[in-house]
Amino acid sequence: MSIKASVIAGVSLLCLTMSCGCSGGSSVPKPVPVSGTITLDGKPLQGARVTFDSDQRPAVGITSDDGSYKLALGALPGEYRVAIGDPPGNAGMTRPMAAPAVGEKPEPVPVELPLKYSDPQQTALRFTVPDHGSDVADFTLTTK
Repeated sequence: MSIKASVIAGVSLLCLTMSCGCSGGSSVPKPVPVSGTITLDGKPLQGARVTFDSDQRPAVGITSDDGSYKLALGALPGEYRVAIGDPPGNAGMTRPMAAPAVGEKPEPVPVELPLKYSDPQQTALRFTVPDHGSDVADFTLTTK
C-alpha cells in the first residue's frame, strides 16, 4: 500500500471512530417538567418564588392564586434543595389566601415566611426530580 493510500485509510478510520463516539450516543440530561402546589397553614400560598437549587442548574417558578406552580424551564433530574420565598423586589409580600365568608372573594393576607423555607442555605425542603419529571412536587408549610 502506498503512503498516500495509508494516510487516506488512517484519516478515514480516525473520522469513523470519532463520528461513532459523538453521534447521538451522548446521554446529556434534558430538563423535565416539574409542578406542584404549596400551602401555608392549610391555605394556598400565592405569589411565592419556588427555587429548586443544586450543583446543576437552578430552576424557578412562581405560585399562582391557588398555590400551584410550574418550574418555568423545567429541571434536570436529580436531588434539589427547595427554597420558597418572595419574588424578587417583593420582600414581605408572599400571601396565603384567607378563608372567605360565604359569597365573598378570598383576600390575600401578607405573611413572612420562616427562614427554614425561604433561605436557600437553611432550607430543609428537598425534592428529587425523577427522569420523567413530576406534577406532585407539593410542599405543606407552617408558620409555627
